Amino acid sequence: MEKYTQVFKTSDGIKTTWVWDKSIASKGPVSVEIDYPKNFKNFEEEQEELPATKRQYFDEVEGYYVGYQTAKRKGII
Repeated sequence: MEKYTQVFKTSDGIKTTWVWDKSIASKGPVSVEIDYPKNFKNFEEEQEELPATKRQYFDEVEGYYVGYQTAKRKGII
């Protein structure tokens, strides 16, 4: 069993197909294909549609997303 394919589907409709070939790469997949649903919106597009008080803001110092009040207090916005 040197060649095989794994398909993963998430609850939001994303389908990921992993192709493995042990004769080419012994420790990882040869290729990965990601299929998004027709009207899929990424994180940035979703955030643009929200009002400023409901958005998440990235804190570059800490390395994670924070809410509106925390972002305002830290001077991110």
